[in-house]
Amino acid sequence: WYQRRVRVNNLFSFDESVKKPEDEIGNKLDSLLTQFLQYIKSNVSEKNFDMWYKVLLLAFDAHILKAHFPPNVPFVLFYFFNLHSSLKSMIMDYFWSVFIDKNQPAIVRQSGIMYLSSFVNRSKSVGKADFEKNYFNYCRLVSQLHPQ
Repeated sequence: WYQRRVRVNNLFSFDESVKKPEDEIGNKLDSLLTQFLQYIKSNVSEKNFDMWYKVLLLAFDAHILKAHFPPNVPFVLFYFFNLHSSLKSMIMDYFWSVFIDKNQPAIVRQSGIMYLSSFVNRSKSVGKADFEKNYFNYCRLVSQLHPQ
């Protein structure tokens, strides 16, 4: 195993654990992910964005958020929400809502804040104002839980 830094179209960067080159399954997954990202980029438009949004977010909510997947699986959702910078608030609000939902199990809530942090850290479209909004929300939540 070793770490490598991965960049895609200057939208994201992340460290990835990589197995030795003879890892056939890893190579197939890398190839599949690359093809899927290219497919999304070439097929998402203003006309069909709502369909993509619903399908990806439902799949993420039902299968990925509640499971332990390799770090490159949520990357598809991150990539999709960075195709248009105006979409970033949708995914950030979604992760925040998962985190503050008291009906969710603790592990799912932890996953929500972890994915929010990961998105904010990796996304090139998230600016200072976005970061401050999330930081303010977090501070407000902490002050409600622990009043002075």
